[in-house]
Amino acid sequence: MQLKASLLLATLTFGFSVQNQAQVLNENRIEFDLNEDYEDFGLSAYGADGLILYAKLEKKDIWKLERYSTDLKSDKSVNVTIGKKQTLKKKVEDENELNMLFTDAKGNYTFIHVEPATLEVTKKSGVMPKKTQVGEIAILNNLVLVAGQNTKGPVLFTIDYQSGKQTFIPLAISGYGPKDLTIENMQIMEDETEAIIYINAADSRLGKNVYDQSVYAMHINTSSKKTDLYMIETDGEHQLTSVSASKTGDDEYILTGTYSTRGTNTSQGIFIAGVSNKTVSFIKYHNFLDFNEFLSYLPDRKKEKIEKKKERKEDNDKEFSIDYLMASHEIAVMNDQYIYLGEAYYPTYRTETYTTTVNGQTVTRTRTVFDGNQYTHATIAAFDDEGELIWDRTFEMWPSYKPFFAKRFIELNIDEDNINMLFASNNSIKSMQVDDNGKILHDNSAELIDTGSDSDKVKDSYSNLSYWYDNYFLAHGNQTIKDSDASFGKKKRRVYFINKISFE
Repeated sequence: MQLKASLLLATLTFGFSVQNQAQVLNENRIEFDLNEDYEDFGLSAYGADGLILYAKLEKKDIWKLERYSTDLKSDKSVNVTIGKKQTLKKKVEDENELNMLFTDAKGNYTFIHVEPATLEVTKKSGVMPKKTQVGEIAILNNLVLVAGQNTKGPVLFTIDYQSGKQTFIPLAISGYGPKDLTIENMQIMEDETEAIIYINAADSRLGKNVYDQSVYAMHINTSSKKTDLYMIETDGEHQLTSVSASKTGDDEYILTGTYSTRGTNTSQGIFIAGVSNKTVSFIKYHNFLDFNEFLSYLPDRKKEKIEKKKERKEDNDKEFSIDYLMASHEIAVMNDQYIYLGEAYYPTYRTETYTTTVNGQTVTRTRTVFDGNQYTHATIAAFDDEGELIWDRTFEMWPSYKPFFAKRFIELNIDEDNINMLFASNNSIKSMQVDDNGKILHDNSAELIDTGSDSDKVKDSYSNLSYWYDNYFLAHGNQTIKDSDASFGKKKRRVYFINKISFE
C-alpha cells in the first residue's frame, strides 16, 4: 500500500521580506492524512540525496520506509516487519545512514540499519536484560552502543549490527555500588575510533549531597573493549551536569558543559577543563551571571532586579546564581577557540480533570501533569585553551512546540572563521552568523510554514526545522488545518506535512 500524499508540484511564491533582505520561500509541500492507515510519521534528511520518510502501518508490526527526492517525489519504498508490540524507542542518523531501535515491554528489541542510497535494510533482533529502560543509543562504526537502566543499576551493551553479536560492558567503579551509578551521556569522537561514556557516581548511602557526586569518563573502542576509566576531578563544590569532549592530541582532551552547586539537575554556569593522560590539568567555572549578555533576553525590570541581588551578594563576598536547565551541544572547535552552545528551557505543567470512583460514588478530581519543556533563550560562548572566557552571546528562542525531552533545536555549523546558527522561534526561521570575535555578522528572521492555500488556516502546529542542503531547509510535523473554502468532505484535516523551504 502506498502512502497517500498531496504534492504542490509548482514552486510556491509566498515570500516574506525581512531585515537585511532575507527571504523565505515555501518551495514544495506534501501532506499525509493522519486519519489514513499510517501513524507515527517521521523523517531523516540526506542532503542532495533526498530524504527518507518512515511511518507505522496501524494495527500491524510493519514500518514503511519511503525515499523522496529533493523535489519531494517518491522514488522507492520498502516494508520492514519488526517484533510484535515493539515501538520506536531511539533513532540515530547522519548523512550516510539511518539507525532505529524498537523495543517492547519485555525487553525484546529489533534494530535496523538503513543505507539511504539504496534503502537496503540490515535487521537484528535480541533481548535486553529484564526491565531495562533504554536511555540512549550511539553508533560507533558497526556497533550500536545501548545505555539503559534497570532495577539493579545502569546497563551498557553493544550490538554488532552486521553479526548480531551482543556484548555487555561491565560498569564497575571502586567504592560505588551498581545503584550508585548513572550513565549521563555517550559521545562518539570525531575520528570514530572510540566512544566516551560519562558516568555519574554518587554514594546512595550518603544522600544526594552535591559533594558526594563525581563524574567518570569511560572510553570504549570499536571492539567493545573498555580502554580507559578515570574521574573528571572537580573542586568538590561543583557537580558536572553535562559534559562533552574534543580530542586535542594523543590522550589529550578539552571538556566543557554545565555545572551545579546545589546537587540538582539544574545548572548555574559553564565549566571548561583540560584532560591529559587521564588527569584533569585545569578546570574553570563560569557563573551564568558573569556572562556579558546572559540576561539580555529578559525584560529590563526583571534583569535589573537580578543584577541588584547579585551586587548585594558580592558586597558580602558571596556568589549569587540562578538555576537553568540547559540542552548542551557537544563542544565545537573554531580556530583556537572552544565553543559552547546551550539552549535554556523550563518544564511546564497543566491541570487535568478526571473522574474516579470512591466508595461507589463517581467523583471529579484534578491532577497536575507534565506539559513539555518551554525553551526561552540560548547562549553561545568561546573559551581559550586555558579555560578563560573570550566572548559570549545570548539570544531569544521560542520554539513553536514543547518537547517532552531535552531537545537541541539549533542547527550549528562552523566554517573557518564564522559560526552559523539556524533555528525556529515562534513562527519564524532565525538565521544568525557570528565571527570568531563574537561579532554578530547578521541576524535574520522570516516567517515560515504556509500550507500553500489562501483558504487554509493552521489551527495548531508541531513542527521541526532542519537544514537539508545548499540553502534549503525542511519544516515537518503535525498540523490541524481548517479549509474555509472546502465545498465537500471535511473542512478540517489533521496532516503530517513536509515543507521544502529556501532561505536567503
